[in-house]
Amino acid sequence: MTEVSFFPQYEQKENKVTNYTLLVLRQIYNESPNLFQSFIIDLLADEGRNINIGVNFLQQVGYSCERGNSIIDGVIQQLPFQIFIETKTTDWFYNDQLERHIENLLNFNGQKIFIALANFDGLKEESKAFDAIKEKYKDEKDLIITKVEFEQLKYALENISDRIKSETLHNIIKEYETIFYKGIMPSEKVLDFPVDCNTLTGSVNL
Repeated sequence: MTEVSFFPQYEQKENKVTNYTLLVLRQIYNESPNLFQSFIIDLLADEGRNINIGVNFLQQVGYSCERGNSIIDGVIQQLPFQIFIETKTTDWFYNDQLERHIENLLNFNGQKIFIALANFDGLKEESKAFDAIKEKYKDEKDLIITKVEFEQLKYALENISDRIKSETLHNIIKEYETIFYKGIMPSEKVLDFPVDCNTLTGSVNL
């Protein structure tokens, strides 16, 4: 296990991209847990599932034990959650690897989210194989399996930008977005995004 770092020592491109992605997500959480939850909900909007990764404040909650029932006046509760992210920048996801990741994720309690992060556009057969795995685990409680394109991730970041107060976080996200212009997104999609040349500093080394 390796901590997320501003100065990753990874050689593989996908490991670097994962590090940068986790770094941005960590900074969003540090800015505000509510903002982080909004970001995740927006990113997984197509799943149509209830996602709660924040703190709940509840009143008059009933519980039961061997001695009988009780109703507590107030409860502050944070349910456990795990998010697994598997990133691919060139190679496709392998079914056996995906299923091993998902089986390990199922060992945890609470909300479980598996995100496959890649450029899926145009990979019709591979997407069908992924959807088959998703269908296989559809009845697992509190489990979401989804594929997310880098393009979706970029849009989700844009959707929360007006709620970010930290100038440092704004700058980190700008630096992160340069990744999309360094060989991750397909060239035809890069043309769809306005590029601020001042952000293409070359400080993000892939």
